[in-house]
Amino acid sequence: MLLRRPARRPDGLRRSGKGVAQVLVGIEAPAFDGRFTYDSEGAMFCAYGADRRVLEELAARMGAVATDGERTRRPRSTASS
Repeated sequence: MLLRRPARRPDGLRRSGKGVAQVLVGIEAPAFDGRFTYDSEGAMFCAYGADRRVLEELAARMGAVATDGERTRRPRSTASS
């Protein structure tokens, strides 16, 4: 999955792809922790791993956040609600 721009919060700050992935893993998918590595440079985000199913699930979860403005604006503690 390719995200061309980091999601923007209402306050104008950007959320990095790595940060979004870490929050999703920490809150919604703790079983994914350690199953892939993050590789971010500038506005580019990439995750590498041997388990394609886990990477596809991460991509689906990140896509859901990127296309849901309300979900993007929620605080981390309620990101999966």
